[in-house]
Amino acid sequence: MIPTTSALDEIKQPDIRKMLEGRAHALLNGAFLKRSHAIFHQPRRLAVCHEVGHAVVYVAQGDTVASIEVSQSENLPNFWGGYTNVPGVENISTRDSPEQIRLFIHRKISGYAGELELAKDRKITVASAVDEIVVSQYFAERAKLDWEALLVECRGIIRKHRDVAHELIAVLKHKDKIEGDELQIPLSRITVETEPD
Repeated sequence: MIPTTSALDEIKQPDIRKMLEGRAHALLNGAFLKRSHAIFHQPRRLAVCHEVGHAVVYVAQGDTVASIEVSQSENLPNFWGGYTNVPGVENISTRDSPEQIRLFIHRKISGYAGELELAKDRKITVASAVDEIVVSQYFAERAKLDWEALLVECRGIIRKHRDVAHELIAVLKHKDKIEGDELQIPLSRITVETEPD
């Protein structure tokens, strides 16, 4: 294996990348068999829940979220995506402590946890989070951490701050991007987590 200094460098290695791509294909194939083409349908609300999940968990871990935005895919008309801008968050080292890796995994799966915790219709698709799921599972395995337990922790953080999450969802229902006071005032009500719930 090539010596690495960051998790992102590690997953770019050809053997690891190939393994992760195989896992992603298996996850998508399984979802496709269950729900057919619906796995590629992600309405705006689901994308919003995904990004709000990221924002809530990042802030609960002590990070600053500068903006949240959502947009419709140019290639898939029924698929919305998004981006949560968190400046200054450093990538983890592959030699970091299990606690640092746990926080990294929380950041990765917080969007998926947001969908599970906040979406009303519960028609969750893995297509929106497949990369986050397979990468976080890989690092959980490496660090001998329980991925399912980490997902439960993430959902607990989002549930604890559900009022903030729903306030952000209501704003993003009508806007493609929020930032400044419109974002920071609700996020300021989130308490920084020191230990998992």
